[in-house]
Amino acid sequence: IHFTSAPRSRSGKRVLRNTAIGLVLLVAVTWSLLAGSRWTHSNRHEQQALAAFNAGDFATVTRICEDLRQRRPQRTLSYLLQGNVNFFQGQLTEAEAFFNHAMGSTNGTPLEKAEVLIGLGRIASVGGQAQRALDYYQRAADLAPDNERPYLAQAMVLERQGDLDQAARLLEKARTLSQDPDPIE
Repeated sequence: IHFTSAPRSRSGKRVLRNTAIGLVLLVAVTWSLLAGSRWTHSNRHEQQALAAFNAGDFATVTRICEDLRQRRPQRTLSYLLQGNVNFFQGQLTEAEAFFNHAMGSTNGTPLEKAEVLIGLGRIASVGGQAQRALDYYQRAADLAPDNERPYLAQAMVLERQGDLDQAARLLEKARTLSQDPDPIE
């Protein structure tokens, strides 16, 4: 992503905004594909839910997560996965409810909670609530300071708002934290 201070046309800004939203979603999907290697849980059902999510088998994710919520209602992961499924299916109200429940769960890792906050930030961003999205992304960065995703998400919102200097600083931070910095450059 290259930042310039040249003014953009209205349609150019719209294209840039849509591209940024698409990029954030692409990063979310890409990161989700890596989730199996980042989240290590001994629970076989959680591993099955992660594998189904990575394969895009959302019906299986939903079925397994329903079972997990009955067996282990205080675990964050099943609510997080179901929230992401709902988000990707465009069911934002349902996604937000699952993410909020995940935030209230008592048995989750800081990385899982950070992912929940990123999910809530995506919903706020799609809904045009930039400041609310930034607040969620900052909280996610506080919980998982070594994860590049909250910084990348903040940068996208700030770029859309025209704060190119701060966006560039956050992109640089995300790049330094990323295991694969090429897509960020």
